[in-house]
Amino acid sequence: MPCDKITPQIQSYRGHLKMLHKIREIGIDKWAKKMERKVKEGFSYIEVMEKSRKR
Repeated sequence: MPCDKITPQIQSYRGHLKMLHKIREIGIDKWAKKMERKVKEGFSYIEVMEKSRKR
C-alpha cells in the first residue's frame, strides 16, 4: 500500500493506485516515455478525472 503522503490523491482518483503499480512494474523512465507519447496523442488527466467523478 502507498505511503500516507499520497493517500489523498489515490482516494480522489481511483486510477492512481493502478498507475503506481504500473510504474513499479515497468520503471519510472519507461512509464514517463509512455506518458509523453500519450500526451502528444491528446491524453489529459483532467479528462480522466472528470470521467472518474461521473461514475
